[in-house]
Amino acid sequence: AKVDCVVPGDRVLVNPMWGGNAIGASGVEGAFAPYVVYKNAVKHPEGLLKMPDDMDFDVGALVEPLSVGMHAANQSKIQAGDKVVVFGAGPVGLAAAIAARYRGASQVAVVDLSAARLTVASTLGMETFKADAGSLSGWLQEVHGTVHNNPILGPQPGTDVYIEATGVGSVFQQICETARKGARVTVVGVHFAPVELNMINFLMRELVITSACEYPEEFPQVMEMLSSGKVDVRPLISHHFPLSQFNEAFAQAQRQSEAVKVLVDCQS
Repeated sequence: AKVDCVVPGDRVLVNPMWGGNAIGASGVEGAFAPYVVYKNAVKHPEGLLKMPDDMDFDVGALVEPLSVGMHAANQSKIQAGDKVVVFGAGPVGLAAAIAARYRGASQVAVVDLSAARLTVASTLGMETFKADAGSLSGWLQEVHGTVHNNPILGPQPGTDVYIEATGVGSVFQQICETARKGARVTVVGVHFAPVELNMINFLMRELVITSACEYPEEFPQVMEMLSSGKVDVRPLISHHFPLSQFNEAFAQAQRQSEAVKVLVDCQS
């Protein structure tokens, strides 16, 4: 059947989760398959978004991870003037930092162990902290100010929102033990092991903890963000490879301390 929204030759972005699809996450209809099959296109054409004429394929390839980050920012309910810190300077963490800034956060900090990834975060205009460089709480108080809203907890960073994008349990625990009373915590990193939560600390700090998974409505929001001209996302692309060097590209992507987003050009 014909899909009225697109014609042969159109450049499109495919939302892999819309229309009852699970491209790349289920079966062989995406990821490394020869062709990408988007099912239910007639009933759900909204999953095929035309690329603007001024958007190249490099930026188009970033829409999906940027949408994950945008959903994390949305789930965090970031408002104008919020002070935000993101843990993890990988593609999703940096995407969340970009989205937080776009939503109006006044200050956005990024924490990671990789100097190379933190350089990218700095290029994007974020404050950066190397996770093994000393007191995180002390540094956050320097950049986000200090609040005194509980005599038992003492001085706390003025950070409003913590976004966990590492998937490391000890990082989540550190966040919960650092955040000020009433802070918002959003988990977007994938945790494969259970994480223990100190309930007394949780109660005393009155933390608001939520999670972010996928991008139920963020693709159009990211397209709007990219069209606004207010953000430059190209620093997220750390490496380019032709298809003939796919194995090298895959190996580079696994060296997470060196790579952010690795792109493979299937036409070369």
